[in-house]
Amino acid sequence: MKTCVALIGIIVENYKSVDALNDILHENRHAIIGRLGIPHREKKISVMSIVLDTDDETIKKVTSDISKLDGVKVNSIISDSCAL
Repeated sequence: MKTCVALIGIIVENYKSVDALNDILHENRHAIIGRLGIPHREKKISVMSIVLDTDDETIKKVTSDISKLDGVKVNSIISDSCAL
């Protein structure tokens, strides 16, 4: 199976979605090679970056699942070796 490295950027503006977001990340933990979360308390948001090494379908699914959460913005960047 061909794998790609991807960076998923997430901004959480609705803290009620955090449990669902963590569930998505937990379900895909096999693909995650790095995770960084930074709370911005003054603005009442959190910024996260997730680095994955997996197939392109998993990258699409994770990004799509996160995009469906209320008050959560997401975008992904994929390495040139695997264009979506």
